[in-house]
Amino acid sequence: MQQVGTGDCPYLIEYYGAMIDTVSKDSCEFCIIMFFLKVYSELCICMELMDTTLRRFYQTMHQLGNIDPNNLDFLVRRVIHNVKSTLVNFYSLILSLTQIASALHFLAEKQYLHRDIKPENILVNDRGVFKLNDYGTCCDMNLAQTDPIGTIAYFPPELVRNPPAPSSIQGDMWALGISVVETILGQHPCPLSNGIERFLILTEWNRDILESIIPDDVRALILQL
Repeated sequence: MQQVGTGDCPYLIEYYGAMIDTVSKDSCEFCIIMFFLKVYSELCICMELMDTTLRRFYQTMHQLGNIDPNNLDFLVRRVIHNVKSTLVNFYSLILSLTQIASALHFLAEKQYLHRDIKPENILVNDRGVFKLNDYGTCCDMNLAQTDPIGTIAYFPPELVRNPPAPSSIQGDMWALGISVVETILGQHPCPLSNGIERFLILTEWNRDILESIIPDDVRALILQL
């Protein structure tokens, strides 16, 4: 992100890292440490303050049982402490994920792909603002990247076929759609522990399955991603 920057996009986490030595290089302790460990340092990450990840948010949301979709502000207060949320109802939560689509659009304009969209990499604060995090898998979209980088559970079908198609913005949007479905269901739509089984299901997955589990207007939003 140092290279890309965040410009005027408010839905990207800004962070930086710095290496800080934990002992003085002039001390005897440092010489001993260097002898045995070769290096002794601590990586300190300074990150913009957010309250929780989308995964933890929806897990808590579903643990609360029956929820009045017209009173999501109460839910948010239960999930995140000391909240004065601007979210009004369940559909507002889903529509807020369009903020992540905005972040992906910004990256695409800079000619970059994220390649690891998932609930763990989406952060939310007490104002109902969602932000995209973790750019370690980003790549230049002009380069033909066919290596399966990211998280298998959110791979688009074209990435698990043989031969795999190059990474694309469509793959990022697919992963965002899966993340939205996961938020609604409280679990991944393919909740399998075996990576190979997930590969097979993703390859043949029929998006019409959404008809039985997702309201019409929310499904239309997801299918447009």
